[in-house]
Amino acid sequence: MKDLEKIQNKLVHSKKCMLEKINEKWAKLERLWTVLEVNVAERSNFLDANQGQPKEVLKSLDKEIQRLDHIKKNKNKVFIEKYRTELQALCDECHCDVNTTKYFNAYRYTEDYLELFNMEIQRWKKYRHENKAILKLLDEYNTVWKKLDELEEAAAGPNRFHNRGGKLLLEEKERNKFKRRIQEIQESLISLAEKYREKTGHEFMTWGKTVDQFIDTLVQEIEKEKKQTLSARKQQRDQLTPDRSPSQLALARKTPDRSPKKKKKKNNMTINVNDNEESDDENESEIAGQPEEDEDEEDKD
Repeated sequence: MKDLEKIQNKLVHSKKCMLEKINEKWAKLERLWTVLEVNVAERSNFLDANQGQPKEVLKSLDKEIQRLDHIKKNKNKVFIEKYRTELQALCDECHCDVNTTKYFNAYRYTEDYLELFNMEIQRWKKYRHENKAILKLLDEYNTVWKKLDELEEAAAGPNRFHNRGGKLLLEEKERNKFKRRIQEIQESLISLAEKYREKTGHEFMTWGKTVDQFIDTLVQEIEKEKKQTLSARKQQRDQLTPDRSPSQLALARKTPDRSPKKKKKKNNMTINVNDNEESDDENESEIAGQPEEDEDEEDKD
């Protein structure tokens, strides 16, 4: 009985080991299918054809893996360059300079480097997943600031008074909404960065800066752009308004206004001819008397 139990236990253990080995082979085959971009139909056909005895399945798996490994070795350069592109995209999403990562600038097309590239990609995928909340907020913070800057630039533009139909009020509400959202995001970013520091012992970095530095730098850049925009508008206005020299300004002050003046019309009035004649006589006597006064003054002298 003991011998039978030993044989049975041995068979059970052997079957268990074989199943574990089969599972490992399936996992490796899945990776090869992914790397080589084997189509779904070909994968399904292989799966359907290998559902029998474990020994036969294991033998078939070894054969298929060997075939695909040979194909992959001949395409190492293609796959490494593909991994390089994927790593670049991942680093952009994680706000990291890809040139600071491992193996990105290594141009060795060997099996070992192919595996190292794959490991580096998995590492950054994990980082992206663990920090997706703060990465998403950083992107939103940048976007909201840009929208607010565009609205404020439009509000200060030369065509701002041509808006009608309550558009100015709507833009003001939109600006206030963005300002509130910016404040909310800043508080969340600082809180998440603090949690990251407590968890890892390191500062959370975004494009080589801490969160506090990133916020300060972004605000300074936007303020700088505003000043440049205002300066450009002022220069444009100065160019449209020609300067006058001092002589031109003096000439403009001395030159009399020769533009025709409109005569006032008197309506519903009766003109007395006699009165006009008397006033004319008086004027003539006054005019005639002026030289006499001058002569008297000369005699006195």
